[in-house]
Amino acid sequence: EPGEAQGVRRDMLSEFWDSFLLYTHGNAMRVPRVVHDKQENEWKAIMLCYGYLTEGYVPYFIAPSFLKVCMGEKPTEQELFTDFLNIMEEFNSEILKAALDTRIISPEVVDALSQYECKKLVEGHNLKEALVELAHQEILQKPAFIIKMWGPILQEFIGFDGGDVRSML
Repeated sequence: EPGEAQGVRRDMLSEFWDSFLLYTHGNAMRVPRVVHDKQENEWKAIMLCYGYLTEGYVPYFIAPSFLKVCMGEKPTEQELFTDFLNIMEEFNSEILKAALDTRIISPEVVDALSQYECKKLVEGHNLKEALVELAHQEILQKPAFIIKMWGPILQEFIGFDGGDVRSML
């Protein structure tokens, strides 16, 4: 029966994406991390396409700016910044948001930045710039291998018309 097959397919996709979380890092939003099995990375991209094409489903937890790059588009600095704040632990995100408002670099801000290997001397006036650089590092540079693997597959099977990737989620 078609309804049963659809339910089984959704259960399978849900189970796959639940296990996929082990291969990501982040909090409210997540970014895939490198797994040194090329074939496994390809299968994850194929499952992403399959889920989207059959169910219109893309895992809600994948950072949209990461997906945007996979689809051949360039995210804005604001998109990277927003996704980065959602990737980090909520506690650190709140500390950094407060520091952006007050322009005060407290020891807690330094601790939060150090978790992302921030090597820049950060002061109140350049905090957002530093956060955008860290966002680029965490969302685009560290998973660059995965973007290289997923990009051609997603572009071929899903395509992208330059609209808002967030509407896919």
